[in-house]
Amino acid sequence: MSGPILSWLFGLGLFAIGERYASGSSAHLFVSVAGLLLIGLALGLRFRESASETHAVRKTALRGSMMWMLLGTFSIVIYLASTDSITGMLGMVEETKAWWYVVATAMSALCLVLGVVPTLFIDRALVSHPVQLPVNAQRLAANAGIVTALALALFPPVNYLASEHSIDWDYAYFRTTRAGQSTMALVRTLPDPVEVVLFYPRGNEVLRELEPYFEQLADASDGHLTVRVVDQALERKLSEKLRINDNGYIVFTQGEASEKWKVGTELDRAKRNLKKLDLESQKRLLKLAKGERTVYLLSGHGEASTREKENPARKLSQFKKKLQEQGLLVKEYGATEGSTDSIPDDTAFLVIAAPSLPISEYEEKAIAKFIEGGGSLMVLVEPRRDPLPGVLGPLGLKVTPQPLANETKYFRQSGTIADRQLLATNRYGSHDAVRELQRNAQRYRLLLPTVGGLEKEGEGLGKQTAIVRSFPDTWLEDAPVDFQRSPTELAKVWDLGVAVEGEGEDAFRAVVFADESVFSDAALKYSEGNERLAEDVSRWLMGDEDLAGDTESEEDVKVAHTRDQDIVWFLASAFGIPLLFVFAGLFRIRMRRK
Repeated sequence: MSGPILSWLFGLGLFAIGERYASGSSAHLFVSVAGLLLIGLALGLRFRESASETHAVRKTALRGSMMWMLLGTFSIVIYLASTDSITGMLGMVEETKAWWYVVATAMSALCLVLGVVPTLFIDRALVSHPVQLPVNAQRLAANAGIVTALALALFPPVNYLASEHSIDWDYAYFRTTRAGQSTMALVRTLPDPVEVVLFYPRGNEVLRELEPYFEQLADASDGHLTVRVVDQALERKLSEKLRINDNGYIVFTQGEASEKWKVGTELDRAKRNLKKLDLESQKRLLKLAKGERTVYLLSGHGEASTREKENPARKLSQFKKKLQEQGLLVKEYGATEGSTDSIPDDTAFLVIAAPSLPISEYEEKAIAKFIEGGGSLMVLVEPRRDPLPGVLGPLGLKVTPQPLANETKYFRQSGTIADRQLLATNRYGSHDAVRELQRNAQRYRLLLPTVGGLEKEGEGLGKQTAIVRSFPDTWLEDAPVDFQRSPTELAKVWDLGVAVEGEGEDAFRAVVFADESVFSDAALKYSEGNERLAEDVSRWLMGDEDLAGDTESEEDVKVAHTRDQDIVWFLASAFGIPLLFVFAGLFRIRMRRK
């Protein structure tokens, strides 16, 4: 490979590092400018070679190489046109910025691959024939480069179409899930003994997968859980009592109560159930140990809900699923169900999820009575929505009227400065509701879109403990929101989530988050930390904090990335891997010729 091409490729790489990985650091400008200087040097060297070349065919090849290098360099121009400074100068609104960012990213990647690949092919032809280049060598090399580049460019749309139409092949290694920390803790604290009956014939291959799991639970339970295997055909009386008409069932029994689950007797069909064995077993053990418990979602005031269709940041379907995995019923509760009078006695905890309209005075009184009676409450309150003074006031809290922002600790989504409101944090308080999160802070990071700050106001009913905090360089936006910190905007450590609890064994418990989206589908999709927070806070509200820990599952889940990660994976899968094969082929041809 010639010197100008090496310089050019190295310059492109340096510029990419400066813009992607050194962005926001002191080295950003130095690395990016160094990359541009190397690119300029390479273009100058190639132009000089072209101008001084006397051989007509080589001169044409050098000019062709120069043209493709300019096309590859033009990808930088397109990229720069999508940056915040340029889009701001052009007066683009946020929606237009987001659209242009996607278009510019695709165009820039396409220009880059269409510039680099033909350049490499032509340069190889020039290096292979240093004295006299064959007449058609330049044309053949350029055509081969164009075809290869266009073939590489087909990977992204083909990959997209395949994913959209669910065309995939699963060659993943199958493994039955193991007992998780949470389930192990549960069987050790069972109030009454539980017997697990496995309805399987001896020698069944599914039974061989199930027995080690339940033996592990039995060993950890200190005698609270026992296991036996029976063949349904040979145990008619027991089958009739438990209403089992075939093999392939797991039945959990405690006294006269029982919970059953069909896994199946054929391994190929049972694999899907075996991957979530720990989750399903825990759900049924919780029902037996804790009884039927219900979480009520206050409704009728424009709250975030499970039925939200337009805005994923206010949809709570995944949160509902997380609660159901803990054996909980989830119901909506509004004026037609009696919210203006009282909160039901069977409430595990009540959720007030960022209402758009004020809660009535009678509902506030019913909630206050519920809290004073030792109830548990979860409140999601959003800046610029109803501040819920009648609910937060008795707890001694208020929410800031505007959202918070941070210049560096945020999730990139649109590629604009508006992303600065999508705060990221892994700063947790010392409290049972976030014990596992605090222990594993490097693993569990939270996504908090448009979050506000919680501040003390007056004398509350109980003890307040901050359980989620921001980083110290987080500021409160003034109105109008511009995502840029001014001297008047206060930057400090803000309380984003607070736990409040009364005194005594049966005292009330409450958690308040200054973000309507912390448990939304949009947040739970991208953040394992938000998932863990939803589980552990729910357990604390119900007094089950001792069950905090991992629930094991081998079930396949969709891998989600931030926008920057998506771009990296897009470029790596679309161009990186195919290019490895191209270079491997070129290397093999070169070695064979030698």
